[in-house]
Amino acid sequence: MDRRRQSLIAVAWVCTMVVNAQSVPQAPTADQVEAVIEANRKGAKPRPVAPGQPLSREDRERARVFQATKNSVVYISSKTHEFKITDNRTGKAYDVPPGTGTGFVWDDLGHVVTNYHVVTIEDMEGVPRGEADDVSVALSDGKVYQARVIGRSLAYDIAVLHVFAPLRQMRPIPIGRSRTLMEGQSVLAIGNPFGLAQHHTLTSGIVSGLGREMMTVYGTPIQDVIQTDAAINPGNSGGPLLDMAGRLVGMNTAITSTSGSSAGIGFAIPVDTLNRVVPNLIAQGQLGRPELGFTVFGAQKTAEANVTRGLVVSSVTPGSFAEAAGLKPWKVIEESLRPDVPLKVVEIGDVILGFQGKPLDNLLHLFVKMEVHPQGSPFELDVFRNGQVVKVVIDPWQGPKKEAPKPKKTVI
Repeated sequence: MDRRRQSLIAVAWVCTMVVNAQSVPQAPTADQVEAVIEANRKGAKPRPVAPGQPLSREDRERARVFQATKNSVVYISSKTHEFKITDNRTGKAYDVPPGTGTGFVWDDLGHVVTNYHVVTIEDMEGVPRGEADDVSVALSDGKVYQARVIGRSLAYDIAVLHVFAPLRQMRPIPIGRSRTLMEGQSVLAIGNPFGLAQHHTLTSGIVSGLGREMMTVYGTPIQDVIQTDAAINPGNSGGPLLDMAGRLVGMNTAITSTSGSSAGIGFAIPVDTLNRVVPNLIAQGQLGRPELGFTVFGAQKTAEANVTRGLVVSSVTPGSFAEAAGLKPWKVIEESLRPDVPLKVVEIGDVILGFQGKPLDNLLHLFVKMEVHPQGSPFELDVFRNGQVVKVVIDPWQGPKKEAPKPKKTVI
């Protein structure tokens, strides 16, 4: 490279450095910074409010429906004192954490409707194991009252609570029709997502689809489910889905999401189904499920009995269908039935492994299968007894069969 070219490169580099040095702002001194901050503090005052626009008709309707309906929506908290959750990996027992959800006032008699999974207890794998025995309901004014589950349907994932609150404070939600809904129609969802108990949350959207089928957490399908893109998150379960007239058109129940939060695909049990099922649950407590006449151990006692699968029969009611079918209970020391006393087995009885040839995980699953089993038909249980599986047929619809009296001999 010749001298002339080297000189040009050197001059260009020097010019670049000078330009860059001139473009860098000089940093203020510490005293200058403090002086500016203090001067600006003296000028602090509220900003003027910019002129707004009148609410649109849609905004006014949403606000009106929310204000008219929010007092019919309640916050539900449930827990149990009956048993603890046992970690099978460590053997440690833990208190069952409370579950939360949403519900709504059904009538003027103190009944509240919600999802059944809101008032059930799950194990550490998320499998339903039993029903909560301590349920409380917070009304819109924040006051908390005790409640009791008086009706349940596992097949439809519906529960009815009786809330012991002043009836004047419980406002039934107006009932609409779900069969007249149309895709694209605006809907609103009210609930208590993520345990936000003090104030209800309103989300809006449209009916995204009709006639969907949804599987409940208990493995049963519900037909004609409403799909909506109104945001539904954990804690919204059991809350109302409303039309723009403020009428109940569905009960928010489930979401489809990879994250566990709303992804714009929520599902609601249609109000036409609720209006058919709920009155039966209030009147009878259940749907077409007869009394079986036997009880089973809870999860803790089942583990203490070293049984890893099925339902351990703990008692059989004399004269019941279960006794007529020959079910044999486990015989244990009476005191060991208490949660704090280790189980002491005197005689091993039956373990129910299946219903109609399909395996049973827990008592709730048995109830689900019985709800959808044809009424009037006997059912077959797979029972582990004396080292082998036997079939036991129970016919609770006909009752225990009695032997016909033998004809008397006539002496001539």
